Amino acid sequence: MAEVSISEILVKPTTLKKAASELAEKARRIKLAVGAVDHIMQEMGPVQFEGRRATALLTRYRNVRESVMGWPALITHFSRDLETTAHLFELADHSG
Repeated sequence: MAEVSISEILVKPTTLKKAASELAEKARRIKLAVGAVDHIMQEMGPVQFEGRRATALLTRYRNVRESVMGWPALITHFSRDLETTAHLFELADHSG
């Protein structure tokens, strides 16, 4: 494997760390928003929300719920990957 110095890397570790931090914060906000929407959707029942269109909406929501609830974790995972990459870039810089 060829030696790589930080001057050859186009993205600086500080840039990656900043992006990782911003993504982590956005994931936190998305988790709160998705949780609020989920709470509302789960509370909807036939008394407040009835009819074929209401049933269709709830069915569609239930079909995508797992995916939607996973968005914050997906973004957090990507944020951690950026942080790890920044750390590896720093190690490459310090070892060269």
